[in-house]
Amino acid sequence: MTAITDDRITLELGSPSGLRATLNANGSLRRLDCGAITLALFVGNEIEGGPANLYLRRHAQRIEWIPLLGPASPTRFSLDARGTALRGRGTWGDIGYLIELTLATGAPAWFWRVQLENHGTAPHSLDLTYTQD
Repeated sequence: MTAITDDRITLELGSPSGLRATLNANGSLRRLDCGAITLALFVGNEIEGGPANLYLRRHAQRIEWIPLLGPASPTRFSLDARGTALRGRGTWGDIGYLIELTLATGAPAWFWRVQLENHGTAPHSLDLTYTQD
């Protein structure tokens, strides 16, 4: 579901287990709640994002990284057709990526799915880091 809160667009996901995720339009986590319990210590916003993020890292002569969520991310987000998953698409150099946040239906759990595609000719050594407060 998409909602407008204080002139800002937020995207909301919910599951039958009581887990609710409210995300800003730039993909940063605004709130993560399970019933009456807030799971995220800090509320994210459009300007600063928040401490919860996915980082894609490239191991070359030095480690380079990019956030996949939030205001510094090149990712463009939308809800899937059923409104049950947040999907994002972007590129970083010659790496294309798709990310998806899904809430489990039978348990209070969430999953990030990440798909990477190398559009260049050189191989890359990459990893993914998830941070949560």
